[in-house]
Amino acid sequence: MDLVQFIERNWFAMDEAARQAGLIASCEVRTRPRPAAGWNVAVIVGYPDPRGYEGVRDAFEAIRAQHQTVPVAGARSVRELGMILGSSRSATPTVPD
Repeated sequence: MDLVQFIERNWFAMDEAARQAGLIASCEVRTRPRPAAGWNVAVIVGYPDPRGYEGVRDAFEAIRAQHQTVPVAGARSVRELGMILGSSRSATPTVPD
């Protein structure tokens, strides 16, 4: 799936640099063969800082500034391949049914 490939080559490339710098603890992508509840791809990121992304924003943005986008199927952004339906914070990550 092009969307997952884009996430892996771009978002997760930056997340790996952030993981090595201690900014994030984990990242994973989950997929569903048939969309349910409006989604078929979910990205889960674990942060060691209880503030989540807000706690690492400045350092992560420095990583983002260094990243060169790797196009997938001609797309240079996630929005060209899919829609972001939402975002949520939880001490225990869950993916909606």
